[in-house]
Amino acid sequence: GSFGYDSEHEYSLQWDSEGHFLSWLQKEQSRLCVEYTRRDIVLGSASNSASNWLTRHCYTCARAGRQGGQSYVKLNPGWKEKANKKPLAGGCSSSIVIKTYPGTNTVLGKYQAEHSHPVEAANIRYTGISKATREDIREKVEL
Repeated sequence: GSFGYDSEHEYSLQWDSEGHFLSWLQKEQSRLCVEYTRRDIVLGSASNSASNWLTRHCYTCARAGRQGGQSYVKLNPGWKEKANKKPLAGGCSSSIVIKTYPGTNTVLGKYQAEHSHPVEAANIRYTGISKATREDIREKVEL
């Protein structure tokens, strides 16, 4: 749909730019101790009246696992795996979808915030450590 239609219907969240969205996403991941991964980017056709958006990005909770596509083939099958795997047997339904539109930097989004697993401290073992946090730890250990 168009910017006007989407903002009045499903896409209730709004950011000034993709950069502002990514900043919000990082804070949301930190707040809940979860990770979202971008699953796909769909290019719209702004010239097509049925699709008045430029891009649609879909992010899903990392605990959703790999859905669809080709199955994962290990490059090094002999390597030991991490003890705490992220995917859940039934997946996780939490997702974020954003759209960009021609003529504006404003990004609209819809957020399915409900996770099918515990979040915050109970989920921290399944999240990665950011590069900045890894550097902080390295500096403290080297003291």
